Amino acid sequence: NRSTGIIVRDNRIVEHNLFPTPEMKEEHNLGKLTEGRHPSKQGELGAGAFRHVYVNNWHQGSAIVVTGPEVTHHIMVCGNYIENSAQGIDLHADNVTCSGNTVNHGMMGVKATHGCRNLIISDNMLTHIDLWGILLNPGALSHFAEPAANDREARPANVDAGTIIANNIITHYGYGHEYWNWGGRSEDRPSSFAIALYEGQLDTNPPLNDILIQGNIVYDTGRDKVVVDGKPEVAPPRYRYAVYAGPWGDENKRGPTFPQNLHFIGNVFHPGVAGVSNIEITASKK
Repeated sequence: NRSTGIIVRDNRIVEHNLFPTPEMKEEHNLGKLTEGRHPSKQGELGAGAFRHVYVNNWHQGSAIVVTGPEVTHHIMVCGNYIENSAQGIDLHADNVTCSGNTVNHGMMGVKATHGCRNLIISDNMLTHIDLWGILLNPGALSHFAEPAANDREARPANVDAGTIIANNIITHYGYGHEYWNWGGRSEDRPSSFAIALYEGQLDTNPPLNDILIQGNIVYDTGRDKVVVDGKPEVAPPRYRYAVYAGPWGDENKRGPTFPQNLHFIGNVFHPGVAGVSNIEITASKK
């Protein structure tokens, strides 16, 4: 947190005891808002939680988190093995190399948000991920450059841009512990994307911009047959798209924070239940 020049390397981070199963959810009332503890002011991002008195993202926490997005920069996260995490590697920083890691079982593999500029996310092995293998999106803390005002100093831009996603493998998608809580809830897998490139959390966030996606593999394990009731059977993909770009909610409306300047080169993307991607993927996409 709020650091520069840090190397996080060759660690083994494994959860052996607590898994996000339906039984665990019911036993501990996970996701239910606690009566009498609701905040007096409900923020924009939390409105849905109070309508439903429930959130489905109750499995939280990151095996490795690099944060302090206005301050943290020049970090290396390399060669780590992570198993049974909620979020495997969670990045909120600039000038980060995230390379050669394995995330085996998790809600997310690698996530970068809240102002992540100039990242290299490469050569990672992401298996048994149930929601997003790799996620990029402008978080609520991202903003354009701001002039000085009143008693506040000028602030430089905190944007999500200039990132390379290269030579990663995402496989055995949806065969983790909590697929039932995400894509497994419906046949069309509405929120399940191996690579997710989202719009901003707020309309005021700068859009995700200048992203190179090259040489990655999204591999549909079910096409090689899985064992069902003792017999090998071809299984449908457990993700909707190998790549999704756009709004939260699959509306595909090009609003002010829609991702811009996405470039796809030399990838192998097995189609999901709705296809390879919700956008046209060519050698260079703007």
